[in-house]
Amino acid sequence: MSSSKKQVDLQLTDEIDKFSNYKSMVNNWERLLTGTIRSGSDQHCLLKVNKIDSKFTKLEEEINEAVKSIKNISFRFVPSDHMTKFTSIIKSLGSFKINEQFLERTSSTLVNRTVNFRTGVVKVVRPIADNLGQASAIFVRDCVVTTSGNKKAVEKYSMDGKFLASILVGHLPTDVTQVGQSKVAISLFQCNKITNWKQCGLENDQFIVSCSSTLTWKNSSLGQTIKMRTTRGSSYFVSTSDKKDYICGDGENSVSRVIGNTTSFTYTSTRLSDPRGIGIDFEGNIYIAGYDSKSIKLQMPEN
Repeated sequence: MSSSKKQVDLQLTDEIDKFSNYKSMVNNWERLLTGTIRSGSDQHCLLKVNKIDSKFTKLEEEINEAVKSIKNISFRFVPSDHMTKFTSIIKSLGSFKINEQFLERTSSTLVNRTVNFRTGVVKVVRPIADNLGQASAIFVRDCVVTTSGNKKAVEKYSMDGKFLASILVGHLPTDVTQVGQSKVAISLFQCNKITNWKQCGLENDQFIVSCSSTLTWKNSSLGQTIKMRTTRGSSYFVSTSDKKDYICGDGENSVSRVIGNTTSFTYTSTRLSDPRGIGIDFEGNIYIAGYDSKSIKLQMPEN
């Protein structure tokens, strides 16, 4: 289905390009005629009209033929003969049953199986990449995408640490985030720019650009600004679970969580200075990295 969709997308893209060219030609002729009428003589205008008229007649015929070739494309699933026969014979694949039994509880069975991220031991399984300098990394499908401050590049590695690809970006990349299923966006320091690194063409989405005291929602494919929101500063990193819920720095000593247009809560601490990276674990605990305070603060989730 995905392969068929890509094929149809290519056909429609070709048609869009064709009609865009037609539109550009007509607009260009309009500009020529308008300029000639303003500054040219009557004779000059007549020559220009005659010249364009012959081309316009040919273009009109070409557009009419192109319009006739436009098709209405739809998808329909056609089951195979084996599937049709199977569904006509088999009425049920089985049923679900609930099994209940008493558990003999002992001191050994009363063990808290919840992972404690605050006191757990971190074990290094294998290194993915080295000599990156300032770096930010994310998991995208079955690989790791990371920025490299030393190389001024974005790199891709397999899960076992094998180097796969690299793109030079010309500036210091400071952060990387996933946009859609197989597309990432990177931020470039002292460049005021967000760059898309497209791995494959899938569905587009939105992402938030953070800069000092301004958050800007962007369309990832068109780059259009959707909306903006002002904060109290230090909004260099944003953590979001969906388009209506996000957490960001909100001042030199504060971090706020916003749902829609309403601030759910604001965490403020004198021991947190210049909030940067923000992360959330599986229990909803919020971890905030302080750039100047050189510490990581923990905000417990609200009950």
